[in-house]
Amino acid sequence: MKKILLLLCLLLTVSLACAEQHVCAPGGLVDMDLNERWDLCECGKRLNVTQHVWETDDWGDQLCSICGAQLFFWEDGSLELCGVDEQDSVIRQLGWNAEGDLVTNLSTVYEYDAEGHIAYAWYYEADVLYAESAFALDADGYETEVLSIVYYDDGSMSVSEYNLMGDQTMASYYYDGELESTLRFDYTYNAEGVITRMRTFSEDALIEEADYVVMTVGDEIHHYPARLTAWFEDDTRIVYVNDMNGDTLSESHYDAAGNLVLTLEFTTEYDADGNLLRVTTTQDGVLAMVEEYALDADGWTYLAVETAYEADGTQTVTRYDENGEMIN
Repeated sequence: MKKILLLLCLLLTVSLACAEQHVCAPGGLVDMDLNERWDLCECGKRLNVTQHVWETDDWGDQLCSICGAQLFFWEDGSLELCGVDEQDSVIRQLGWNAEGDLVTNLSTVYEYDAEGHIAYAWYYEADVLYAESAFALDADGYETEVLSIVYYDDGSMSVSEYNLMGDQTMASYYYDGELESTLRFDYTYNAEGVITRMRTFSEDALIEEADYVVMTVGDEIHHYPARLTAWFEDDTRIVYVNDMNGDTLSESHYDAAGNLVLTLEFTTEYDADGNLLRVTTTQDGVLAMVEEYALDADGWTYLAVETAYEADGTQTVTRYDENGEMIN
C-alpha cells in the first residue's frame, strides 16, 4: 500500500512540474473590446492588456492613439470595431447592430516574411478557423494570393491555387478528408499579360477551352470569350460563339464522331436603357423560339413570354410572372 501511495505522489509531482513548465506567451491571436486590447496565449490567458485611448478623426469616427484601432458609427445605429497590427493589416473585426447584438466576430493572424510582406494568413470567425491563404510577390512586387483553403460546416474543404497573374490554376474539393474532384486551369497570355486562351481540365481530360478577344470600342476595352468549346463524357461537344456583351450568338453541337448535328443561332435585343427585351432562336435556320422579357417592380428583368415554334407550324405560348411561375 505504501508503494502505491508513493507512486501516486511521484506521478502527481511530475504532473505538477509539467504543468508549471508552461510559460505564457502571445500566440499570435489578438483580441479586444471597446475598452481594451490584449494578446492571447495559447492557453487563453490575456497578456499585454492596454487601454484604448479614443480620439475623434475628421470623419467623426474614433481612432485609438495607442493601437490604431478604429470605431465606425453607421447611420443605421450599428457599430464596427477594427483592430490592426504593426503593419496596419486588419486583424480584428467586431460589429454590433443597433440593438447592441454582436453580429460580426472575425479575426485574422498574419505571418510576414523578412521584408514585412504577408506570407500566410489564417482567418477565424468566432474563434473557429474557416480559411487560410498563402501569398507571394508578383512581378511588380505586390502581394498576390497563391493558395486559398476554405473549410465548410459540413466538414468539406476547397483548395484553390493561383499563379502570380492572379488567375486560378487549380481547384480541388475534399469531403470527409477524401479528394472528390480537381479542376486544373491553363492560360495563354499576350504580350500585355492579357488572357487569350483558357483551358480547363478534369482528371487530365480537357473539358473546356475558351478563346478570348480584346477589343477597344471608343474609350472602353472589352475582353471576352468569343469562342468557347465544351467537351462531354460521351465525347460530344458544343461550340459557343459570343459577342462582347456576353450574349451567345450561336451554338454548334457535334456528335462523338465530330459531325455537326445541330446549329442554334440567337438574336438578342435591348431597349434604349440597356434592358433585355427579346431573344430569338433559330434551329438550323428555322425559327424555333422567341423569348420576351419585362421588368418587375424592382427593375429586374424576367422572362415574361416564351413562344415555341414547331416544325408543323404550331405555336406554344407560355407566360410567366415575376417569380418565374407559369401563368395559366
